[in-house]
Amino acid sequence: MATLGSQALTLRDTAEAARNKDGSLKANILDLVSEDNGVLDDTTFMRADDGDKLSTDFRNLNPHGTWVALNEGVPASKTGFSTAWDTCGRIKARIEIPMDTWNKTKDKEALWQMHVRAHREGLREDVATALFYANIANEPRKFNGLCDFYDKYGYAGATRKQFFYNVINGGESDVGTAGGTAGTLLNYVNASKPLRSIWLVGWGELATTCFYPEVSKYAGLTLEPMKEMQLQDANGNPIWAQTQEIIWEVGLAVRNFQKTGRICNVQLETAQSTADYAKSLIKHMRHLRGRVKDGGVRKAWYMTQDLWETVEDALFAMTQGNAIKYGDLQQSKPDALWGIPIHICDCLDTDEPLVTKAA
Repeated sequence: MATLGSQALTLRDTAEAARNKDGSLKANILDLVSEDNGVLDDTTFMRADDGDKLSTDFRNLNPHGTWVALNEGVPASKTGFSTAWDTCGRIKARIEIPMDTWNKTKDKEALWQMHVRAHREGLREDVATALFYANIANEPRKFNGLCDFYDKYGYAGATRKQFFYNVINGGESDVGTAGGTAGTLLNYVNASKPLRSIWLVGWGELATTCFYPEVSKYAGLTLEPMKEMQLQDANGNPIWAQTQEIIWEVGLAVRNFQKTGRICNVQLETAQSTADYAKSLIKHMRHLRGRVKDGGVRKAWYMTQDLWETVEDALFAMTQGNAIKYGDLQQSKPDALWGIPIHICDCLDTDEPLVTKAA
């Protein structure tokens, strides 16, 4: 389903567009885009507007009117825009099936599909990881991920006009004792322990979105024709194989930083052992929900499975299960918090570098 109030499509929308009216496939790349995957099932996809580049105009000065008297002219209103250009990265994978295996297999379609599924899962995991962690300064063949945009957390005087207002330091708590007194700001960050993040992303064409090259039909996906190729076996001897390349050109654009946010410097070990710290994460999530703007976006939380289990345990302890109705016991409840779905992402790093405060 496309994002409400947005022209951008999800991968599932693009997959449906690859079908003929009778339900048959227009292209066998459908198998690459039709499976669920944490982030990629939510992500919107737009067509680039200049080859493999997408332009984003940022308004940095609001226009204002002028109070005038009768028969008095009106000066032109001024507004300021600056333009940023985001570029697609290109990731490729190659299916290789030895010719002996290919020729002796009766159901070649099933064999090919098995290899496609394996490569699909790998490619989707690679792209999902890049959406959070890619950095063209270190990896110029990729694109900049969310961590590159939300790389500092805010200070006390930060305003909604600054991106770091939407980054909260999860290494701090002000709700417990843990060596101090209630209400005292406590710093739980320990450099020797791994750090991770909780994300709240608003997907939409005017918020955070993926994009693909202007000439691509299927969200930047291309499946090259099958061909025979001479390769080398483990001993360096020549061997023939049936090969096929899968190409995915994709980029990420943060077109409105106010519609995505991050809780950084989260330590799972501390959350699991310190109840007050786990409660503080819930407070941080509640604050981030208020900071990330609504309007024309599909919001979703992203975190690792073990971190969600810890947050959920803290929520249950705080409510003592009183919020669970009898009717809820008769059906499976979707994971959501304040009406925003919680999606588990295996691609999220469990050992991120320390995020520091904005200057």
